[in-house]
Amino acid sequence: MTEFEYNIFRCIAEHSVSNAVEKEKIEEESAMEISVKSYPKSMYAGVIYYYKVIFKNPVKIENVKIKNGKDVKVIKGFHIMPYRINAEDMEKAEKQSKKKDFNKRVTDKNHKDYNSQLVYYDEGSGNFHKVPDGEFQVVLLDTTAKPDGPGKINDDERTKNSYMYFPNPTAKKAYHGNDPAKLIKDAMEYLKKNEKKE
Repeated sequence: MTEFEYNIFRCIAEHSVSNAVEKEKIEEESAMEISVKSYPKSMYAGVIYYYKVIFKNPVKIENVKIKNGKDVKVIKGFHIMPYRINAEDMEKAEKQSKKKDFNKRVTDKNHKDYNSQLVYYDEGSGNFHKVPDGEFQVVLLDTTAKPDGPGKINDDERTKNSYMYFPNPTAKKAYHGNDPAKLIKDAMEYLKKNEKKE
């Protein structure tokens, strides 16, 4: 990732959020860069970046099956990711705990496991990570995910949280265009439609 790529992404994300969400609904928003300087031990340093938006008022959604029996999930915001995870990515993703050298494996062509198509699954947050591919995806953030993400998948059924992704990774026509503002609007519409009424 170059500084130019990061800055272009940040500008696109900021513009998209301002076009899709009323400012009074947002608590905070920021571009997040996992840099080698700031996070020297991170396996994503120098490769992964994203845009984070936190709502002033979290949204409770229903009609989802949660393992503990409660059919309510609390959404605190969303990420804009500079890549798109599809069902195939979910299936082939390596667990984060298996290897800790993502950045070397996708940036160093001399590394024995060089693979620019590598996908990792973070068991704590429920996030899938891959090398930015010029596409976008909006991912809803569960309040229980550590640190931020769609939430842990306890039984490793990788597609279980697919409804938290826009566009949906498992949809037959998964690609809905590459406009992050449209994807944010789709996510906001989903939250409005599925919000639990008190």
